[in-house]
Amino acid sequence: MWFSKKPAGESVALIDISASCIGVALARIEVGKAPVLCYTLRESLDHVDTISPTTAMLKLLNDVGDRLVLEGAPQLRTATGSGSVDRVIVNMGSPWQETHIETKSIQKDAPFTVSKSLISEALTRDAEPPEGFTLTETVIATSLNGYAVKEALGKRANRAELTVLASTMEDSVREDVTALFRKLFHTSDISFTAFAYPFFAVLRDLYPHEKEFLVLSVSSEATDVASIKRGHVVDVGSLPHGTNPLLKAIRHAGDLAQDAPDVPESTTGQPSISRERNARFGIEAEKAEKEWVEALAGFLRAFAMRHALPRTVFLIAGDETRGFLKSALDAPSLHTLWLSDEPVSVIPVMASQFSSRITFQGLAEGDTMLSLLALYATQGAR
Repeated sequence: MWFSKKPAGESVALIDISASCIGVALARIEVGKAPVLCYTLRESLDHVDTISPTTAMLKLLNDVGDRLVLEGAPQLRTATGSGSVDRVIVNMGSPWQETHIETKSIQKDAPFTVSKSLISEALTRDAEPPEGFTLTETVIATSLNGYAVKEALGKRANRAELTVLASTMEDSVREDVTALFRKLFHTSDISFTAFAYPFFAVLRDLYPHEKEFLVLSVSSEATDVASIKRGHVVDVGSLPHGTNPLLKAIRHAGDLAQDAPDVPESTTGQPSISRERNARFGIEAEKAEKEWVEALAGFLRAFAMRHALPRTVFLIAGDETRGFLKSALDAPSLHTLWLSDEPVSVIPVMASQFSSRITFQGLAEGDTMLSLLALYATQGAR
């Protein structure tokens, strides 16, 4: 069969690695057009005592990588005329990548011109990652003489402040992941990103009137948090508390879907968590909820010491836990962090919200994280 010439643009492999699962997708990105997702796949990461979490992650990554080539490449070829991939974007979560926000200053007695060399010098100053790790620093906001500017290069000032997203990753993990995708797709254009910035950049575009908000991404093993103030990321972090205890509460209560067919399932096949289940579940769920809320409260308390917490929260979570977590965010112990008894505005982020911005075809299904990554890749193509 003859195919038409591959249209202008690029084919991108999107990889989302978290402590609980790995999601992969193939997307076609063209300037001025909605991205086309033609293949998606997400598999759970099972943790066993006999191997390390990193070994388990790399084993699963090899498996889904093979499926990405065997199943995904034909779908990409049908959509574009070629099954080759131009670049790979890897969103690496904790514990394999740790991120934080830093502020670095450049100040002189006389006015100076902001240049790439000055910024590079400021970034490398005091940048000493542990042995065996690589530190990546990305400038995400700049102010000159106290005023925020979109483009600082070439401008003059006495003082420049750089807001930097600093990410630390173990060299061996980066090398193993890079080698895998270089082998699979024969491309050296493989970039790594972290939770906070791509999702902030996409949500900023989707909700242009929201200048201050929190992003909570809750998986089974961890909760990633980012705080945005005045249109800039000011705090990021991750805590090792996810939804696994809540899901275990269902199992311990003997209230699985096959034993209670009248209980609705989520789109993932997991029984949806609800407070109105039975007394035993209520007790166990309340204990698990309290543990998660207390961990999150301690985390946000550190944020609140540096910046007032935004009252809008974007929640990224699975179908089976989203409603429960939204209700948990209304806990009285969290109200005190906002110095108010009024509930915060919690906005769930779901793949269905992107139906007008992303085209799904072939073997692609709605996946919130992969959809966000596709929109982020489109921003980079502008």
